[in-house]
Amino acid sequence: MAALLQKRNNSNQNIWHLAALSPFLGDLYSVLQEYSFYISNIENIMHADVYGNTPIHYVAAKYNTRVFADFMLHLPLPMRQHVISVNNTQLTSCRSIIHKRNFDEKFYIQKVLCDTSASTLQYRLADLTNPFSKHISLSSESFDMLRYSPSGFSLLHSKYYGYDDAILKVLKYCLNEYSLLDSAFKLSHSLFTSALHEKEPLDLPTSSHLLSKVEEDSEIIVIDTSSLEESLELKQEVIQGKLNDIDSVIYSGKPKIAVIQSSVKEADLNLIPPGPDYLILSVKYYADKYARKSVLDMEKHGSIHSLITVFTCDPAVQKVGVNSTLSKRYIRNSDEFMTSDSEVSRLDNGVPSRFDNGELRRHFYADVNQSDSKEMKLKNNLALCCERRGKALILCNQYEYGPLDFRRVTLQKSIEVFKKYFGFEVEVQYDLSAEEMLSSISEFSRSEGHGSMAALTILSHGYQRNIMGADNQSLCSVQEVVDSFNTGNVQNIPKLLFLSYCRGGIPPQYNRTPHSFESSSYFQWPENEVTIMYQPIRRGLDETLRRQEWSRQPTFPPLDVPVDCYIMFSTLPDSKSRPGLMFKCLSKHLRDLTSDYRSKLLTPFTGFSDDITGQTERKLSTDDYVLPEEREDKLVMKVNLLDLLTDVAGIMRDTSRSTQYANLCYTVDRNSQQIFIDIFKPSSESAL
Repeated sequence: MAALLQKRNNSNQNIWHLAALSPFLGDLYSVLQEYSFYISNIENIMHADVYGNTPIHYVAAKYNTRVFADFMLHLPLPMRQHVISVNNTQLTSCRSIIHKRNFDEKFYIQKVLCDTSASTLQYRLADLTNPFSKHISLSSESFDMLRYSPSGFSLLHSKYYGYDDAILKVLKYCLNEYSLLDSAFKLSHSLFTSALHEKEPLDLPTSSHLLSKVEEDSEIIVIDTSSLEESLELKQEVIQGKLNDIDSVIYSGKPKIAVIQSSVKEADLNLIPPGPDYLILSVKYYADKYARKSVLDMEKHGSIHSLITVFTCDPAVQKVGVNSTLSKRYIRNSDEFMTSDSEVSRLDNGVPSRFDNGELRRHFYADVNQSDSKEMKLKNNLALCCERRGKALILCNQYEYGPLDFRRVTLQKSIEVFKKYFGFEVEVQYDLSAEEMLSSISEFSRSEGHGSMAALTILSHGYQRNIMGADNQSLCSVQEVVDSFNTGNVQNIPKLLFLSYCRGGIPPQYNRTPHSFESSSYFQWPENEVTIMYQPIRRGLDETLRRQEWSRQPTFPPLDVPVDCYIMFSTLPDSKSRPGLMFKCLSKHLRDLTSDYRSKLLTPFTGFSDDITGQTERKLSTDDYVLPEEREDKLVMKVNLLDLLTDVAGIMRDTSRSTQYANLCYTVDRNSQQIFIDIFKPSSESAL
């Protein structure tokens, strides 16, 4: 049966292509789902036909949201991110199809079906055969009416061909991007502003220190602390209160961006993201009096990096601290997607989807401001090459703990990540007290042999928001860990830390964004295993529980992150950590990025064959932010480090059904560079 389902016709199309081409896609797909368990890996059927279209292209062109979600969510994230930008022979991608936001018959025939001879869909329906009717409960007469009757076809057209508003949000979710589409946020501006002033405990000026703007898709607060004359404790209380206020229903699942501006002479505030989807930027200026930024226009920024670059390029800014619980990419779509039919060819030429002759065809989602020159882009990129990657230290406590050996499995995954994929020289130490951990970290940092980056991982328990030693008594703070790490030969190179421990008491059993799009009834989840794997759970976190947790231990340990130091926590500051999830997701994502068989998704047609292994493969990247290099022994990719960590955070969130959220903290200044890290493909001899 599996071989039968994967057979291809002369156009290199399997039965999923044909079902997606049928006007009765929904009905046929329901039938095919009953046989899908015969396919061991659905990725094997998502290949391109002779026109360069995968089944996903044809489903996207019908705007069938449920089938589109099912197809996409059966694929790993790197494959989703790639297939959506792959052009067919008419230079049309799934992305451009969906962003068109309306069904156009001429566009569908010429640009999707790649047919220059047919003038109407009704003409093309003459190619349909009657055997389809037994699967869609239509008589032969009814079927012919839909094929040949103008009134019948009009009924078919309106029912089976039409844009669905939800599919664009589903697309963004599948790509691990925020859905920046909800116009309801425009309506909330006045309500939010009035609510802020009603809740202010101090008699604060309304515009000198607090500027708020509600975009159509995100909440942005800009606070100038130098205008606040209150004590440090009151400043902390007021500003943290503002952050807590926007963790509400109306902003659930949306990016919440807070820019906190202060001078270097002011004491640092210890601000905590109260939930997922927060970005707190702490901007430090050299002088007391500075030209502070007013309300930010996020429409000018295609990404978070573009926003941060605005500050770091300011000569008056010393550094920018980032505290992020954003688990998705913030990518604002260019208006180029919203084009007329006559501009489609020009558009799709501007949305590269493949690598030709080893050269990167750039996607216009630039991670730097489009106004930057090429020299600035090159200067701001730092490629960490494999030849001198450096060393990694893994501290694994409670190694013998637990009947399921979860710590052993996590340790194996972490070694796999650093040694097999990142190419670090790995050192592992077991079951240390807090004092011994700090001593080992300091000794590691002062040792010789560090390359272009140093890495540290701690797998342990946590208590009172600190890291617990293996003796279950001694404690050390994250600040102590960072200070011990940022010494010796490690001080002046980029540093990467993965910290997996419980930071609070809230268990990973609650959906912290219960009103987000993916948690709502508007998301058309397929009725199969995809729902069980990804659909967010219904149980939301009671606000009372969070208040109890914060009042139980109201002081969160402060953290001063050095420049070019990147820390990924396995959980939120107030929550318990799900054992091993962070490295499980990171290891799987790296495996998906480097797997050879994923390129079969784009296998071109070279002749009729029932044997899918007999097709010639075309070498392509698995993701549009990966820059490939040819090597004789191993495939090497250069991956943007922040994109990699963000995608892993998104995978953690999805696979835990919105119960586990990562927290990424780092600091940059005007000399900081975007880090691209080499990813190895483990050879068959060395793969675990």
